[in-house]
Amino acid sequence: MRPLHLELNPRRERILRAVVEKHISTAMPVSSETIVKEYKLGISPATVRIELAVLESMGLVKQPHTSAGRVPSDKGYRFYVDRFLSPKPLKPDEAAMVRSTFQVKYCAIEELLRASLGLLASLTGYAALASFTLSGDEPLSEIHITAPTPKKLLVMVTLSGGKVFHRLFCSAIPIDAGSLKYVLSLLRASLCGLKLSQVLHMRPSSFIQRFKNAFISSYNAVSKLLRMSFEMIQETLRANCMLVFVSNFTQLLSQPEFKDVDRARSLVELLSDPLRWFFFEPYCIACEPSPWTAIGMELLGGIAQSPEPPKDVLAECSLVGAPYFIGDMHGGNIAVLGPKRMRYDRALSAVNEVAKWLSISLTSFMS
Repeated sequence: MRPLHLELNPRRERILRAVVEKHISTAMPVSSETIVKEYKLGISPATVRIELAVLESMGLVKQPHTSAGRVPSDKGYRFYVDRFLSPKPLKPDEAAMVRSTFQVKYCAIEELLRASLGLLASLTGYAALASFTLSGDEPLSEIHITAPTPKKLLVMVTLSGGKVFHRLFCSAIPIDAGSLKYVLSLLRASLCGLKLSQVLHMRPSSFIQRFKNAFISSYNAVSKLLRMSFEMIQETLRANCMLVFVSNFTQLLSQPEFKDVDRARSLVELLSDPLRWFFFEPYCIACEPSPWTAIGMELLGGIAQSPEPPKDVLAECSLVGAPYFIGDMHGGNIAVLGPKRMRYDRALSAVNEVAKWLSISLTSFMS
């Protein structure tokens, strides 16, 4: 995710950090009295309340009820993760667990990925996910997009080896025949000849940016259709050319956020079909070998969602992940999904270490 460009004075930073860390540990709103008592900032509860009001006006904390304390907002968590956290070495016993997992000789890539996910779930206590790209070096040779009805688009993508993939989408915007023809020409010129792995892991915002000055305004209908069509192409390829593995998602059901039966049901539905949401921008980052986070509403990027995922429960979650590599080729992402109130420091460290060892093991396995 892009860093949050926001400056706070040291006192407000300490108060925000106190709210985030206390809420992570208790799942309860944090009062000014608690901050004064436990974090010893040398200021009165009245002063803390004034500063909390300022942080709330900045969108960093919120008050769930009139008489309650504060909880972090998505923006507050983002500031906390960007400003204060980075992967740290695992504890010696955890590092030993990682080494022993990857010292085993696995007979198949799927076995290695599932072992990695089990390890990641054990280290963090959250659900673990991994993606793997099939036929990543095969180029795209042709793209067809037609509108069988004004509200639907049929996407067909052909690879150089002759494989054809297709998928029908409900359009989020009206389809104009002339605009669709123009958009299709841009997509063919830009994507045909690229490797499957390149197209799968390209960020939609980066793809659209290349046309901003030369062809189209980033805000008009053609731009929206271009982005939507590109995301539909990605989803079509992912549905046919990517595998997603999930481990230990039942662990999340013990978290307070998912005690409600309907919310728990939505979470199970979500994790039963991760292809519907795991890859959407803004958190599918391919080229940087560093861990990344997606928090709350950041998980809801992407237009080409067919059918709609259970957004209410996804907006209460966070995803911490990292890409892994097979030699120089990006193989996929490995990640943990937990409540927004997750231990980001622990998740970042675990994901970073497992992704590093998985890259080493897969490179050796494929050589």
